[in-house]
Amino acid sequence: MNGWDPTESEAPIVDDTDPRAFAMECRRVRQVVFLYTDNEMGQELLVAFREHLELCPHCLQEVQAAQRLLTLLRARCARRAAPEGLRLRIVRRLTGGF
Repeated sequence: MNGWDPTESEAPIVDDTDPRAFAMECRRVRQVVFLYTDNEMGQELLVAFREHLELCPHCLQEVQAAQRLLTLLRARCARRAAPEGLRLRIVRRLTGGF
């Protein structure tokens, strides 16, 4: 994603008066974003993740972009049944019947 790089000198503005701001770092958000978008994140991590998003508008934008990407991919890659002839040929090959 084209976004903020934490190694750059200009970081997004985060409320550093709130101790929750540093419970999760931006780097960690990027590591676990797809656990969040796939609803596979554990409760403890989910709480810290959401708290970070409340305090870091940049990470919130990154998560929203990931959600849009997944929505697009899911819409474009909808599952379709294989044609019956293809399915039968695959089954025959797998079972040894050529």
